[in-house]
Amino acid sequence: MKTKSVDNAIRRTANYGFKVDRDGQLKCRVCSCTETRPCNPPCGWFGNSDLCTGCADAIHALLDWREGAHRANLTALLREVRYWEKHGTQQMREREVRRNTRLVEAAGGGR
Repeated sequence: MKTKSVDNAIRRTANYGFKVDRDGQLKCRVCSCTETRPCNPPCGWFGNSDLCTGCADAIHALLDWREGAHRANLTALLREVRYWEKHGTQQMREREVRRNTRLVEAAGGGR
């Protein structure tokens, strides 16, 4: 199910002219990285555009999420991101380990 907030966010990142920084280097239109100040891990350019591969991967992941989510709510997702940033990633790692353990056991691999 498509939502207006996700569609609007995607639309805002598209159809812009190429951006450059003060030194005339190509700058990512989403995160503002350049060749001399790349993302971490280092990114490249996505096709023939001013979109870095890190942001292209994030957009791809959001599109996958939107297609598979019961009710895609970008605002709620970003609220969760802020929560996990504030409370650290240790809880998230522990939750992921518990989830993976349940999946392995459900598949019969935890015997």
